[in-house]
Amino acid sequence: MRSHKVVGASLVIALGVMLIFSGCATTGPPMSVKGKAAMVLATYNSQTQMTASMSQRPDLTEEQKVMVRKKKAIIVKLDPMIKAYGTLIQAGGTPSPNDEQAIYQLIDELVGGN
Repeated sequence: MRSHKVVGASLVIALGVMLIFSGCATTGPPMSVKGKAAMVLATYNSQTQMTASMSQRPDLTEEQKVMVRKKKAIIVKLDPMIKAYGTLIQAGGTPSPNDEQAIYQLIDELVGGN
């Protein structure tokens, strides 16, 4: 039962992230740098917590184990990028479009489980 709630919540988060990053969710002005950073951090944190929780379960199928391993690999790549991104935003800076795109791509992979 709990895994269904986690999967459902993940799907809602994934959809929201994809809509925001694709620009479909906003009809007004673009999201601020801090707004984007908050969304990225919230998604990263929720996916990291879900992956950690799943990795502790003894009843995972082989497919679920593969998914957890993929997510962990993405988290390892994404972690230093997220920390640098957060530090830059807190200091009032603006990330380069290339750095932002690299983070968004990894977030998409993390949320999608690909």
